[in-house]
Amino acid sequence: RRVLFRSGTVEAWMGMQSASEWAERLEGDPMQRISALQLRRTLRIQLGDWDAAERLRKEAEILALQARSRQMFPNVLQVELNAFSLAADMTALKQSIDRAKALATSAPGWIPTVTTAEARFHVLCGNFQAALASAESALALFESADGPRYPLGQPWAGAIVARMEALIGLERSEEAKRLGEQALETCDQLE
Repeated sequence: RRVLFRSGTVEAWMGMQSASEWAERLEGDPMQRISALQLRRTLRIQLGDWDAAERLRKEAEILALQARSRQMFPNVLQVELNAFSLAADMTALKQSIDRAKALATSAPGWIPTVTTAEARFHVLCGNFQAALASAESALALFESADGPRYPLGQPWAGAIVARMEALIGLERSEEAKRLGEQALETCDQLE
């Protein structure tokens, strides 16, 4: 089921209609109905259908309150952060960041995600200096020799993108290009 959810999430982030097919497959499992609604919601956000996205959010909220069984993927905050970032919905992104910050206080694994989302938020606001600082803070978490070192994954890739966008906004395109090339080399090494 995890593969279904992750595949659907990636397709929803890209605005692909096929994400609905993944959601349909998940709906058959009572433990994943909310996850299916969140996939549909993410797709609606990506396609700019805000009314449908809000309807699906409310439906998922009601279902979560009524659910007698535990959901397999109850926390779709990462999905929301990415969707709102890609959709350039600053208000919803800020609200999601605030919720993620609360999680990060008790679950340090959320720290890179929060820092990366803040960098994206600053990019959307056009505050490229703050975006660069946040992106560099996030990237430092993946390279730390002193403190906890977080594994490379989606937050790392998001921090790379935010740093590149900040550099471009600061008219440092060549530096952004080199950073992107280095990131691609890292991805190739990690397969």
